[in-house]
Amino acid sequence: MNRPFARVDAILTAFLYCLLLGACARPAAAAPHQAVTKRQLMMSTVIALTIYDPKSDAVFTEIFDRMADIERKMSVQKPDSEVSKVNAMAGKAPVVVSADTYAVMKRALTMSSLSGGAFDPTIGPIVDLWNVAGDNPHVATAKEIGNALPLVDWRQVETDDAARSIFLKKPGMKLDFGGIAKGFAADEAARIAKKDGVVSALFNMGDSSIYVMGSKPDGVPWRIGVQNPVSDENGEVIRDRYLGIFECSDADVETSGPYERFFMKDGKRYHHIMDPKTGMPADNGLIQVTLIMPNDVDLPDGLSTSCFVLGLQKGMKLIESLPGVGAVFVTADNKAYISSRAASKFSFSEGTGITLGKVRGEE
Repeated sequence: MNRPFARVDAILTAFLYCLLLGACARPAAAAPHQAVTKRQLMMSTVIALTIYDPKSDAVFTEIFDRMADIERKMSVQKPDSEVSKVNAMAGKAPVVVSADTYAVMKRALTMSSLSGGAFDPTIGPIVDLWNVAGDNPHVATAKEIGNALPLVDWRQVETDDAARSIFLKKPGMKLDFGGIAKGFAADEAARIAKKDGVVSALFNMGDSSIYVMGSKPDGVPWRIGVQNPVSDENGEVIRDRYLGIFECSDADVETSGPYERFFMKDGKRYHHIMDPKTGMPADNGLIQVTLIMPNDVDLPDGLSTSCFVLGLQKGMKLIESLPGVGAVFVTADNKAYISSRAASKFSFSEGTGITLGKVRGEE
């Protein structure tokens, strides 16, 4: 069995990448409108902060320290995190948590309700079972999945606003905030940057999520390239090829795809995006979902994952129901479907191997 493709070198180049057009890391004392980029390995990925005209390096330090604090509270890989403590007390007693962890819990439950359970923060037992991103990934058996699925149910999470506590009602339940904590971290990064007077910045949160503040200093929108998900003859996506470009300001662009983290067994690919209803890697004909959302739209994280699990028809219906949100869906037959609010912001590249399709019911 091969190890999963979740290496740091892959994460650095994968999925979404910004076409900064010459903006590279230079000292903070450089000329006006100069981009400074700093990176750190945290939250199981490489996070890169690009800020134009920072007053000093202190803003980077404050942001990375804040992200590290969020990771300490919410990482399931840390046995002393607040989320790990909630998991350890599943079926026993509520656990009082920080305002940060409680806020992310509430956001996760909001997304669960909005997606009809396609996103479920209690997916932990299934994630552990498959261990896709670990050193020893495992093809789960039907019996193992059957034993784990009763523990996956976001409706069995009890929150108490007055006590600021979280209780998992069944023993063995396990929260896994995964990428949803990174969205919270990006919001905090933007808050800190704005406090420092930053008006133009880009935060690459790794694992296919990019958050942009304002426009570039010359007033030109950011250009965010979207990975072309078409695989080569070896089943690998070619990292330096992009499907198209989003032009945007004050927006969050995120992608979910089965090529992000996976392992191979007997010639079959098993990826990390799990369907909470089946306990299996989601398999509904999609190979990529990319979303673009204005920063001022109050939506919880996990939307791209939800749409990938829901599939084209249900996912597109959800996207069209959300003000300001746009999406590009790519199916296994190499067709792309663009939502109404993404059409004016997204431009296709030529020679992608992908053609435009129409969702059933479109004219």
